Amino acid sequence: MPRSEANYDRESDYIIPPFVYIVATEGETEQDYFNKFRDNYPNKLIKLLFVPKEGESKTNSSPKHVFKYLSAFDKEYIIRKDQNKKLWQLLDRDRWRDLIVEAYENCKKNKYEFILSNPCFELWLLLHLKSINDFAEGERVDIYENKKVGRKRNYLDKKLVDICGSYNKTNINFEYFKDKIQTAINNAKEIKDYTIPYPKDRLGTDVFLLIEEIL
Repeated sequence: MPRSEANYDRESDYIIPPFVYIVATEGETEQDYFNKFRDNYPNKLIKLLFVPKEGESKTNSSPKHVFKYLSAFDKEYIIRKDQNKKLWQLLDRDRWRDLIVEAYENCKKNKYEFILSNPCFELWLLLHLKSINDFAEGERVDIYENKKVGRKRNYLDKKLVDICGSYNKTNINFEYFKDKIQTAINNAKEIKDYTIPYPKDRLGTDVFLLIEEIL
């Protein structure tokens, strides 16, 4: 059954947002962050939807699968005639270094927005708290490589624990980040190379592009 805006008996009680943003992510951390972001920074002009993480999509997080779920949701979700739809694919470089170019080309061909974090989404979280220039060159290399530092944590996870005291990938404590959104945007822009479409071979995150549109 096609998904669509709910029907309301009294539409005067409900403002139909003119824009629908559909976002597909490879993990749950991004969805948890954006759900809490939306709670703190509501925008009545934009309806923010996430491709559900259910069934096969909960375990298949490769760029190709995330794109497939986004495309399927795009075809399935029906918007009103007075609405506009925009689709976004959010990826981490981490495990998918050799698949990023194909993922970008698929999005470009289908006019989807492509958002890459290199090495991962946790860099976006870190930029709420620190500028990359706050770290010595060796630390920046460690952040970029983001190697395992324990059974369950990578280097960026550990940096967030060191700064915040704790970090849970599936239940972010948004209190650490909610008042520092503009700081994160500024810090992400500071390291962005605007001559390339995404930070494939360098430290960076383009999450701010989505944040600025929904803020």
